[in-house]
Amino acid sequence: MKNSKYVQLDPNALMEYIYDDSNLVSENYVITLNRNNDLRSFSVQNTEAGSNRYDNQYVTLDPVNNRTGIRDENEYNFLQNKDYSQTLPIRYDKVRIYFPPSYNFADNAGCYVRIYVMDFNNKNSVNLVQYYFDKQDQVRFNRELNINPTVNSLNGKDWGKYIEIQFPSPYTISQQRVNTIPTPSSINSNLTEGVGISTTSPIMVEFGFINQKTTINDVTTFLFSTPYETSVPLTPEFENLGLRIENAEDGDWFEIFGTVNSDINEFNQWINQSKNLGKNYYVEYEVTLFEENIKGNSMTIRKETDFNDPIEYRPIIKFSTTTAIIDVLMRVVDRGSNAIITRRASYGMLSDELSKYSRSVVRIVTGNQNIPKIYNLRNGGSIFDAFAGLNKRNFGNNGLNDLFNDGLTGNTEIIRVPYPVLVNVNNVVARSESELLNGKEWRGFGKLKLVIDPFDNIIKFNIAKSVEDKVEYLNMLDLGEINLYFKNFDTEVRTNLYRQSDDIDLERGTVIFKLRKENVSKARRIFQSGVNMFYITSTNAETNETNVVYEGTFIMSDSVQYVNDIAQTYENETEGVEIRRDNNQETAIVTRRRSSDPQSSSNNGGGENN
Repeated sequence: MKNSKYVQLDPNALMEYIYDDSNLVSENYVITLNRNNDLRSFSVQNTEAGSNRYDNQYVTLDPVNNRTGIRDENEYNFLQNKDYSQTLPIRYDKVRIYFPPSYNFADNAGCYVRIYVMDFNNKNSVNLVQYYFDKQDQVRFNRELNINPTVNSLNGKDWGKYIEIQFPSPYTISQQRVNTIPTPSSINSNLTEGVGISTTSPIMVEFGFINQKTTINDVTTFLFSTPYETSVPLTPEFENLGLRIENAEDGDWFEIFGTVNSDINEFNQWINQSKNLGKNYYVEYEVTLFEENIKGNSMTIRKETDFNDPIEYRPIIKFSTTTAIIDVLMRVVDRGSNAIITRRASYGMLSDELSKYSRSVVRIVTGNQNIPKIYNLRNGGSIFDAFAGLNKRNFGNNGLNDLFNDGLTGNTEIIRVPYPVLVNVNNVVARSESELLNGKEWRGFGKLKLVIDPFDNIIKFNIAKSVEDKVEYLNMLDLGEINLYFKNFDTEVRTNLYRQSDDIDLERGTVIFKLRKENVSKARRIFQSGVNMFYITSTNAETNETNVVYEGTFIMSDSVQYVNDIAQTYENETEGVEIRRDNNQETAIVTRRRSSDPQSSSNNGGGENN
């Protein structure tokens, strides 16, 4: 996994610290001991490949005035070098220092970077990088100052050049231990003379500019500016932070959102909780469309609130008929320190998807098509809410003929929609108390727990006004529009009456709803938020007032909580075995009884299956 953290070092310098598990390097190195301060430093043996080689290191000569020289044991006799070989590759971290495209260090002679950690006792520092960059050295200027092929735009500025330095990962080095002793002949042992580096200390970074360069008798010294100091954690602190691009479930567009532990709600909670720790974040999404590997225009979307609402993005394919890629860079920016955490994700579209997003959408003309009219008829012959005002009319034995003779004639086809038989019937009473009548339990207000499957869910309710000596059903004919809501403080799923069913009887309080499969994921996010409520509501069309007829809770059938509930239920089962003998034959009859969950409609104790 590759993780980056950005830190603004200077108005003209931006640091990217890169943790990269896949960056494995094996190269010979040098450990330098400074006898003046007993400070040990790492560098790579001189090659043309790396920036962190021995020739590019500085040595402090006067710490008071911050004067330094080029590391050379032949010039400074207080330096002692030891060469080591590295046969097995280990993980290397990277640091990139970005500059604006036209930046040339102005009146400065260059810049310097120091990266160090503490030893295992957290007493002495150990250098991993003591790099200096001399802009007057034309060979190094051309080789080490790279042009950024994709210019980044962060904190209101473009960053078109960078210097890259790679070095052994401090975390990887710290793990080179056997019990409490550093692994012999490892970097951890050689760099600290058997002490090892800290497993808890952060990685310290110093960056500054070279104010002055002086050469006397072929000896070059530098005068450094006061450094900017920062630190990064030993391991990425946001490993669970991610970015997702998904097809929208309710339309032809894409949803783009950040995640923590693969969940958008946890991402929202993490940002809100970070405010209590002094971290005030906002999020930027930079969306770029590539058509057949040709980069299109980019758009940047900034979110400062409602981080659990996805970005809705609909691409426009202009010329490609084969492939296209949506590339998204997410930046989580700390307002205080301007530190930036980035994540990147891509979505590839093939030819079968491109047609939905072409720049010219062809409209299909259907005005001359013969469209049959479909009505659902109840068993008694009356139309069930087909037209306003007809839902209370009754027709005789010749109900269909009377219907057609009443003006609804012509090319009319009546189709009955198949309806599943095995559906949980939930008996509820719009009062706080639960009731028991004729062995059937009626759940009081808030006492019912629905079980939602990850497929289409058809849910039937018998709603009573009261249950005493007999059931007094709730007449819902005049209540207005009836809906079922799954809702928390910021997300909701609404479904109206399932009109394809013949069993809806508003006069006797029988309502049926269908939660479609494509809306189950939204219901799941509501359940995972911890506020897992459902409501049956009625809305008056004239006053636009919405009232709650009944409310309860729900649980996802594929959740860990539900699986644990089932496991607990079966732990409470009791079994009995009876041996019956008839005509010299023995028959074993096993009986099983279990305690039903009085709050759930998933078992027969909570619902009746017809």
